[in-house]
Amino acid sequence: MTPSLLRWPEPEQILNQVRHGAAQVAAVLDQAALQIQREREASQPRTTLLLLPELLRNALASLALAIGFAALARRSGSDRSLLQLLQSGWRRSRFGGSGRRTSPADADYLRQLGRRDRDSCGHD
Repeated sequence: MTPSLLRWPEPEQILNQVRHGAAQVAAVLDQAALQIQREREASQPRTTLLLLPELLRNALASLALAIGFAALARRSGSDRSLLQLLQSGWRRSRFGGSGRRTSPADADYLRQLGRRDRDSCGHD
């Protein structure tokens, strides 16, 4: 082997390469910091009112997700979702039922009220 291939670089050469590399890294970091600062300034609204549409959009999206999860939830011991239970209740109330079961005691009370109204008006 030749002595030129086994020669180590001089300390000055190593120092120059390290300085050059450090300068390049510093330049890249400065450029990144400048870009981050520009993006931060561009993304920050100048007034609070500019945040309102985004806030409302996020609130409505969160509410829609919550309603969706609640509608698909199942009560313990039930094989139907909450949405299915509500839909069956709506159908019952639209097609002749009140959606509420009345007891015979409620029916008797309503008859008594009807009689009192007729008696107070003088109708028989």
